[in-house]
Amino acid sequence: NVFAIDATTIDLCLSAFSWATFRSTKGGIKLHTQLDLKTSIPEFIHFSKASVHDVNALDLISFEANSFYIMDRGYIDYKRLFRIHCCEAFYITRAKDNMSFRCVKSHPSDKSNGVLCDQSIKLNNYYAAIDYPEKIRRIKYYDQESETTFVFLTNNFNLKAIDIAKLYRHRWKIELFFK
Repeated sequence: NVFAIDATTIDLCLSAFSWATFRSTKGGIKLHTQLDLKTSIPEFIHFSKASVHDVNALDLISFEANSFYIMDRGYIDYKRLFRIHCCEAFYITRAKDNMSFRCVKSHPSDKSNGVLCDQSIKLNNYYAAIDYPEKIRRIKYYDQESETTFVFLTNNFNLKAIDIAKLYRHRWKIELFFK
């Protein structure tokens, strides 16, 4: 199974929904969703205050072993990602630009299909390394269509790097769901 996880804010009129305070002049709620990418049917929906950060929804989701959970970089929280790993499930997300890591091993990469590097890494930051003590796979991928370089993080070391990049591309289905 492959799931995309994301959240969107739904604006509400403060005069009609006084309980939905978000900003001083704006009201809203946040819709956290886990979408099954095969069926395009939500597996999990949770409403919260609009001010709740997206990553908090990971605390409410039951992760299925051998399933993939695809998220944007707003869900980078190493303790929560390690929880997914411990459930024997897989995650794919994008790395933040300021991530501090060291390369443990470089794997062969096929630059002709856009895979610039495929590495096993360990986190350098003291607290991040405590929260996620295992190796993480880091894949740097150049998408010719959008002329953009992406850096993916995953705990799956079995799929080809290009397949990880293709799976992440399907994350955009959740953006279409929100429209």
